[in-house]
Amino acid sequence: MVFSEISKYLDRAKTEGVAILGAGITGRSAAALLGEAGIPFSVFDERAIPASAVSHSNDGWFGEVTTLPEGYRPSFFLPSPGISPTSPLVRLFLDRGVPALSELDLFTHFCGGPAAAVTGTNGKSTTTTLLTQLLNLSALPAEAAGNIGAPLLDLLITGGFPGTPKPLQTQIVAELSSYQLEWSTRLAPRVAIWLNLAENHLERHKTMLGYLEAKARIFLGAESAVLNGDDPYFEQFRRAVSGECYLFAEERLPEGERGIIYRRKEDTLTFINCFDGESFPCSEFRLLGIHNRLNLAATILAGRILGASGDGCRRLIREAQPLEHRLEVVGEGKGVLYINDSKATTPASATAVLRAVRESYPERRIVLLVGGRAKQGAWNVLADELQSGEVVVGFGADGGVVTQAIRDAGYSGSITVVPELAEAVELSSSLGDLVLLAPGCASFDRFKSFEERGAYFKERVFTLL
Repeated sequence: MVFSEISKYLDRAKTEGVAILGAGITGRSAAALLGEAGIPFSVFDERAIPASAVSHSNDGWFGEVTTLPEGYRPSFFLPSPGISPTSPLVRLFLDRGVPALSELDLFTHFCGGPAAAVTGTNGKSTTTTLLTQLLNLSALPAEAAGNIGAPLLDLLITGGFPGTPKPLQTQIVAELSSYQLEWSTRLAPRVAIWLNLAENHLERHKTMLGYLEAKARIFLGAESAVLNGDDPYFEQFRRAVSGECYLFAEERLPEGERGIIYRRKEDTLTFINCFDGESFPCSEFRLLGIHNRLNLAATILAGRILGASGDGCRRLIREAQPLEHRLEVVGEGKGVLYINDSKATTPASATAVLRAVRESYPERRIVLLVGGRAKQGAWNVLADELQSGEVVVGFGADGGVVTQAIRDAGYSGSITVVPELAEAVELSSSLGDLVLLAPGCASFDRFKSFEERGAYFKERVFTLL
């Protein structure tokens, strides 16, 4: 999409209308935006649209769509991230020559792009939250948006939509998924942050290369980039960067690179070849795990690029709190400690969580709860991380499949399978003295979201305390 064409498409939309694809959060946000601006629109979805989703004056909400009305040709279609570019619904519009304008295209056009854009398989929400907090602690007003915080489309009215663009006064830190980035043609953040890459969403992207290419679109138009120098996919992402490049890593950076390193023995973060080599002790940082120290490294590096102060960095280290459902200590009762990381929805993220908990509580016997709706991905990484004294309890629709995959990958320790999460919680309290929910699976077999699953886990735990 050529950005000079966006105004033309919006002018035409006043008479030709807009097609919104998807009736979820983004679709409803788009409907509210267009309705307030007086632009006619229709909403199309491949699934049935619940009556509770229908709102705002419009030309109609159409569910279970397989064909379009004869002669229907809106100015453009606005796809929700959950709609794949290869879906039959998208093909209906492309076959009629209707162009796509994504939420990121519109946001960048009207609001000038975010101050920072954050992506990665794991750690996005934590890093987005930390960076937003760091900027505010440094007297640089900031707001989280995108996957957490305000939907990006909700900010467009402030950005002048649908008339003359005007940059926002508050800096936006945008958490972005591969689904959002896949539709973007130019994002233009001041700083683009890539945290890591592990198997996920292969049902959408088909291959790791497809997943990588979607994630790498975060660098489109970026002034500066912050990359994980330790990640196996670092070189591929490095080639996608056209702006200034900075790295974060554990212990050392490649020769000649600049950025920040985490020194485990000293528990400090230190700038290398930038920002005067300043160091920050991390002993007061409350978030568990080396992976969260590296999220902090990315945060402080990006924050400094955006003008955050050294005092702001030190205050962040002292004041940051874990997010709900992410290494969240629920409580301890009858000698058993319960930790909720319902956000761990892939084998790789469950592995990082298990490692972090073991490092923080080395004397405890861990009971790991895994299960739900399994995604495409290998379980050998988790099987390799498990130690013989640890117990695995599978639950949910794919609990048996997952635990068998762990067994097939070589884990010889104790494994039990139960039908539901409630039973897993009750049983696990007698199997060890630290119960960790890190499912490695999506929640959609039983729950609407990982948040609902985590809340349910905590409810069950509270009955045992």
